[in-house]
Amino acid sequence: MGFFDSADEKEAKKVQEQVKGSIEKTGLSNLVNETDLLKIIVEQNECLIQLAANNAISNAGMIGDALVISSTQTYYKNIKQYFKK
Repeated sequence: MGFFDSADEKEAKKVQEQVKGSIEKTGLSNLVNETDLLKIIVEQNECLIQLAANNAISNAGMIGDALVISSTQTYYKNIKQYFKK
C-alpha cells in the first residue's frame, strides 16, 4: 500500500479519511441514527477482534502492518453505511 496502490485501495483510503474527518468533527454518535448504535458497537468489536488477531500475526514479521491497515480500512468502510443520510 502506497505508491503502487490500486484504484480500490485509493478509494478505500479516501473513504477512510472522509469517515475519520466526519467522526473527528461531529462525533460518531451524532453521525448515526440511535437505532444503529448497537450495529456500530458490533462493527467496532469485529474490528478489535481482527486487530488483535493481526497484532499476533504482526509479531511474526512486516506483513502484519498491511493486515492492520486492511482491518482498519474495513472498519471505516463498514461503519459508513450507518451514517445518517
